[in-house]
Amino acid sequence: MKSLDCPFRKADAILEELGSDQRIILVDFHAEATSEKGALAAYLDGRVSAVVGTHTHVQTADERVLPGGTAFISDVGMSGARDSVIGIRKELSIQRLMTQMPVRYEIAKKDPVLCGVVISIDEDSGRAKASNELRLLEIRGALSTVTVLVKVQGKGNIELRGSLTKNQCGEEDETCCRADGYNPSGCC
Repeated sequence: MKSLDCPFRKADAILEELGSDQRIILVDFHAEATSEKGALAAYLDGRVSAVVGTHTHVQTADERVLPGGTAFISDVGMSGARDSVIGIRKELSIQRLMTQMPVRYEIAKKDPVLCGVVISIDEDSGRAKASNELRLLEIRGALSTVTVLVKVQGKGNIELRGSLTKNQCGEEDETCCRADGYNPSGCC
């Protein structure tokens, strides 16, 4: 078996490399178990602004600010269709599980939802002030894109943009025209 880096030691190395001048540090920990995510958050408490877990596609209800000022949530959830099995057309997931045969997954499109967290961070200390859930924000109608603006005090905006319902071609395609340039359908 291939050896892997320890995420705790790797976090230490990255923090050392960043130095003390970097006050606002967000950690996205892509891990399976909530215990792994909680342990890393406890380990990094007071040294990073936030530890947010990803991977399970289901937003957890354990958001909080830890004693050292680090915001934490085990899983921020997914952006995708609520009427699905973790974003996949549910009948395809059922078919795969029942037959144990490979099935080409297709992204579900009905009843889109955007999950995430909003974290207020003190710019001087890098500590979280509050962590509030942004849960089950439903996007309906003829919206073609959802834009999330993250305002970093004194640093301008970071824009994240992605299509959740229909692209400019009128096709349902949640990956078309993303801000990072990913465009599998070639329509934009």
